[in-house]
Amino acid sequence: MSDQVPKKRNRRKEYAKRKFTRLEKKVAEFETFQQEFAPKLRALLQDPNTKAEDILEFGKKLAAARAVTVAHTEVDAGKAMSASKDILDRTMGKAKETTSVEHKFAKLDEEQLDSLLLSKLKEAGLAAGKDDEEGGDHDGH
Repeated sequence: MSDQVPKKRNRRKEYAKRKFTRLEKKVAEFETFQQEFAPKLRALLQDPNTKAEDILEFGKKLAAARAVTVAHTEVDAGKAMSASKDILDRTMGKAKETTSVEHKFAKLDEEQLDSLLLSKLKEAGLAAGKDDEEGGDHDGH
């Protein structure tokens, strides 16, 4: 039983060290953000000529850097995989999904298609009926 007490203490110490190391990394990232990125972002926001696209372009760089950081340092494998997938999707493009589409008139033969087309043109007033065609010439005589 006395062996278990030191093991528990060691596990707790290791856990505390890992937590502290992660906290140190987060503080360092925040300090880097404060020193390098915040002034640039502040300058963009204060400049009356800055367009939204300029701010978004700057944000893309930050988002990409954050995704790379998460992909390489995140302890949670799911979060790291998600960040990696986002990076690959943005740099390599998303996987292409193809779908097969068949037109609803694809199986009609030429005669059926001509008949359907003529009826739709007549409904729209763009084609003359059979009686109109036989009634005279196209000059109105």
